[in-house]
Amino acid sequence: AHCDGRYPSGEPRQDPPAQPMPPLVAEAARDRMQDVAATMATRYMLSSEGVQAAECYLAVNSIPQAVELLLRCHEPALAYVVSDLLGIPHLSDTVQLLALEAER
Repeated sequence: AHCDGRYPSGEPRQDPPAQPMPPLVAEAARDRMQDVAATMATRYMLSSEGVQAAECYLAVNSIPQAVELLLRCHEPALAYVVSDLLGIPHLSDTVQLLALEAER
């Protein structure tokens, strides 16, 4: 392979910079990704996999939907941690459900 010139050189390959997508194409692609994430989340919810359903929303940066889903799946601690780490305001339901969990 080295004699034929097919052996990779030690230098990293320089790819040309990627062209940015036009705004309408980027928006359509984002909408499509969110639709796919919602479909996958629904399938996980039907399989009683609430945390994996929330991960689908987190993958497309739909943090409020992920937190709301975690609350519906009786995962208030995870909902609180996700909202705290990702910097979104805590829903009042989150704190109330955490207090109820602590009382048990």
